Amino acid sequence: MLHDLDAAARAERDSIVADIHASFKDVTRGERGISWNECVARDNYESDEACEAARHTDSDSRWTELVDDPTWFPFPGIGGFSFINAEGFRYYLPPTMIRLLRGDDSEWYPGHLLQDISRFTEPHLLDLWWQPQLRCIARFIAFMARHDAEARFEEPNPWSEAINRRWRAHLD
Repeated sequence: MLHDLDAAARAERDSIVADIHASFKDVTRGERGISWNECVARDNYESDEACEAARHTDSDSRWTELVDDPTWFPFPGIGGFSFINAEGFRYYLPPTMIRLLRGDDSEWYPGHLLQDISRFTEPHLLDLWWQPQLRCIARFIAFMARHDAEARFEEPNPWSEAINRRWRAHLD
C-alpha cells in the first residue's frame, strides 16, 4: 500500500499519526459502542444475549492497545466495520488509520475504509465528531490520495475523489 516514502512523506505520516493520537486520545468505546467481537456475533446472526456476551470478551479498554495488537485485524472476513455503529466506528477508526499509514495492506481494495468513513460522518452523525478529529481524517485521506500505491493507479483515485468531494473543507 505505502511503499518507498521519502523523508518528507515519512515526516508527514508521523505528524498525522501524532495528530491522531492527540485528537482521539479521550475516545472510548463507551456503553453504546459496538465492540469488535460483537461485530462477529452480529455477522453470525447471534441472539441479542450472545452479542452482549461477545461484547464483554473484548479486553481492550483503549483504542491505542489495538495499534500494535497482532491479533486484531481491521479488515476481517467476518464482522468488522459492516456490523458496527457510529460510536464503535469512532473508537476503531484511529488504530485503523495508523495501521494503514504504517503500511498495513489488509484493506480489501483501495479506498475500502472510505465507504465506512463516509457512512459514519454523514451530516446527521457529525455531532459525534470533534473538529480536530475530522481534520485528522481529512489529513489521512489527503496523504493516502498521494501515497497509496494501489489507489494511485485507480481511475479515479478513491482517496482523491473523497478529498475533492468533501474532505478538503476540513484541511487548514
